[in-house]
Amino acid sequence: MARAGEIVYFRHDEVLGTSLDLKIEASTREKAVEIEGRILTEIERLRTILSTYDPQSEFSRWCRQTPGDIPVSAELFEVLALCDRYRDQSQGAFNASIQAVTRVWKDAEKENRMPTSAEISRAVEAASGMGWKLDAAKKTARRLTDGPFTLDALAKGYIVDRAKSAGLAAGATSVTVQIGGDLVVAGPASREIEVADPLADAENAPAISRVRLKNQALATSGGYRRGFAIGDRLYSHIIDPRNGQPAAQILGATVIASTCAEADALATIVSILPAQDSIALIESIPGAACLLVEQGSHRRLVSSRWAAFEVVSPISTPLTLRALNPAAVQEKKDEKSAKDGKPWIAGMELTVQLEINRPANESRGYRRPYVALWVEDKDEFPVRTLALWLQTNGKGLRWLPDLKRWSKMDKLRMVVDETDLVRTVSSATRAPGKYKLVWDGKDDGGKPVQQGKYTLLLEAAREHGTYQMIKEEITIGEKPFSLTLKGNVEIKGATVDYKLKQGSR
Repeated sequence: MARAGEIVYFRHDEVLGTSLDLKIEASTREKAVEIEGRILTEIERLRTILSTYDPQSEFSRWCRQTPGDIPVSAELFEVLALCDRYRDQSQGAFNASIQAVTRVWKDAEKENRMPTSAEISRAVEAASGMGWKLDAAKKTARRLTDGPFTLDALAKGYIVDRAKSAGLAAGATSVTVQIGGDLVVAGPASREIEVADPLADAENAPAISRVRLKNQALATSGGYRRGFAIGDRLYSHIIDPRNGQPAAQILGATVIASTCAEADALATIVSILPAQDSIALIESIPGAACLLVEQGSHRRLVSSRWAAFEVVSPISTPLTLRALNPAAVQEKKDEKSAKDGKPWIAGMELTVQLEINRPANESRGYRRPYVALWVEDKDEFPVRTLALWLQTNGKGLRWLPDLKRWSKMDKLRMVVDETDLVRTVSSATRAPGKYKLVWDGKDDGGKPVQQGKYTLLLEAAREHGTYQMIKEEITIGEKPFSLTLKGNVEIKGATVDYKLKQGSR
């Protein structure tokens, strides 16, 4: 049977507290948009059932009800049963009652102090028993303690699985759903997924690994982006329920499994267990694989099946580009290289942190604008594209007229080829709308640039919305600098820092 040819990408912010990325293959673009709507509806429906943060969700209301055998929805019953399964499988490293311990650390963080041993001991004791009892025949759940409980370590993965199923049921040939660091790939085609390096927090930093998935799920966890800031130290938000201490052995953990709910739960578990025990657990689960990065040593540890998924070929940059006129472009580069000038200082880097505005009339699931961030030299020649975020189908380049400046300047030397335009990076969940990009002093071809005057350009356009441009002239030299760029309708604001990279001398 011939496969449908339309591949459409959708991106949304403020979905389950993070970002949603969809890749939908369907018969037509219009059909893909319809499928997108079905997926968003399913995600919202499940949020109203499973959310820990919405006081009106079914789960929150169940937590407040008088203890007894209370009928619950099929979805909530299934998630509670999965929590029991992974609690037993991990010998207590996974526990929905961890919320009692997390609250102790949050309260201590507010007072900028370490929690006391007594506080932690009481919380661990409160979280140590069974949280509920399920009756499979009656589909009821009885609370055995006063809680509090959280479904955070599993519910997002479960929702990703159900969103994928909704997309396929609505007529998608294939679909990739990613919410935060949890994703699933479904359909006849495989897809390459990049795994973010936990030691590098920039959006355009090189990945630590690239894997090929087909009808499989992947989840990434780690305390390198979220945690409890006490004094001058960040403690992981992942807490070991058995001793009440933040996970400290594993910096980042990525798990491949048959379902996203399983990958989500296992990513939390292997962030807590000693590495040797984590590998043994993953090896015992058919089809599962993991990549761990140790804290301190930064060693990369993998289970035996990881190699079967990992792509050995070099990881590409966010865009695959080719020259419109290779000879003319090379002549231009050679001409520029021949000019006298000082090279970029080793160890220096330019960091741009930006925040995308949230539309005032939209509260959840809004589409982010197309965004391009790049650098031009003093002759207005495009030197380096740091970010290109877009929404497009697989055959058209409909975003190019909207990103006016980037499109025009890129035509001087390059056009996008027919490869996948969206770089899918699995990373630990971070706050929606905030991004960090780094320029390492190299051009798009990987060659070092010289010191001198450059222009930083940040362009944003929204479908049926506004067009915005931020331009800032900068001087790359020996002197560090910091700048704050004024925001606009689409970009809330941005900061620029040129300084010596941490750890460089």
